[in-house]
Amino acid sequence: MTYTHLSLALTRDFFQQAQAQGAVRPEVNIEMLLLLMKEINQLAYTPEMRALYPSQEAMIVDMTNFFFYGLSGK
Repeated sequence: MTYTHLSLALTRDFFQQAQAQGAVRPEVNIEMLLLLMKEINQLAYTPEMRALYPSQEAMIVDMTNFFFYGLSGK
């Protein structure tokens, strides 16, 4: 199993556990979440996205917060 496949399997398990515990709505399609994560990851390599942030770390934090919390207040 490659690192990518292992990472995908672990992330899928994480979301499935979160869904079983009620942290993720039951109607959310886990495979859709994984596809969105893949697309967001590819976006992180574009010059347009990198130009918005002073560092890669700041970009990753912002993207992670957006993915998990959306636009709503905390």
